[in-house]
Amino acid sequence: MGCVNHELETIMLRPSNLLCIFVFIFSILLILCSTSVSGVPDTDLVYGICNENTTTEGSPIDQAINEVIVDLILYTFKQGMVHYTTATVDPYSCFGHSICHLQLNEQDCKACLRSAEKQIQEDCPLTIRADLQLVDCSIRFELYRFVE
Repeated sequence: MGCVNHELETIMLRPSNLLCIFVFIFSILLILCSTSVSGVPDTDLVYGICNENTTTEGSPIDQAINEVIVDLILYTFKQGMVHYTTATVDPYSCFGHSICHLQLNEQDCKACLRSAEKQIQEDCPLTIRADLQLVDCSIRFELYRFVE
């Protein structure tokens, strides 16, 4: 037993092993510090763009936009945190795209997208186009197909 303890002490004191231990501990701390806390999505605004053209409440365009937003909120998490969707209320189609940060759970992803929806409604009521990036999620909708 004395020999085993002596060997362990010798191994632990080598500079190369100390560096490996330091790097390991630093890596663990970095991962812990960068992990989102469940229940607290970061909804601070990164950027937002709205079209100054608007529609009227309850119009076919408004209905298509609302269907897209609801779909984005409900299915982004289930689609692997990135979701594209389309809704048509004749004769108009609306195209949407949303993303949630990979470390969010379903509840937090939906909460973040709801926050984005609320900010769009407050800052750009009845807009026909919006692109809003929050820290932990983004939402975009337009009346034409788009490619990222």
